[in-house]
Amino acid sequence: MKAAAIVSLLMIVFAGVPTASAEFYRYTDRHGNVLYTDDLSKVPKEQRQKAQMYEESSSAPLPTNENTPTPPDAQDLQPAVDDFENERKHLEQQEQNLNKEYDALMKRRSELDEEKNTALTPDQIKGYNQKIIEFNAHIQAYDTKRDALTEQVKAFNERLKPKP
Repeated sequence: MKAAAIVSLLMIVFAGVPTASAEFYRYTDRHGNVLYTDDLSKVPKEQRQKAQMYEESSSAPLPTNENTPTPPDAQDLQPAVDDFENERKHLEQQEQNLNKEYDALMKRRSELDEEKNTALTPDQIKGYNQKIIEFNAHIQAYDTKRDALTEQVKAFNERLKPKP
């Protein structure tokens, strides 16, 4: 509730500030997530050609009247902004860790695919099957972590939405 009020106040504060023109890029990562950045170098090289560029247009300040609430001092909002920024950074770090884990799982999958062709004896096949069972357990654990992160991101985004 308090966070929604702070976000609403931030929106009011920033609504009266003219925006500058800026370029940003939209692309989709390997997990199908749509991402935005203002730095083309952050877009993976293989996607830079396909990345869509947008230009933010300038806008004039909104007219004010006596019904417009007086915005609080920026100092009053800073702790809440810092909390949201810290949480956002934490969520991004979790996503980066999950991406690294995904890459390691895909590497392990490739290794298992190669090993499948060399498992010829019953003991080798039994050992290979055990590795597949362990690999599947790792995939399930990864999926659980990915789902948990998705729910955390949804909850974070809900807290950012202004309440009517």
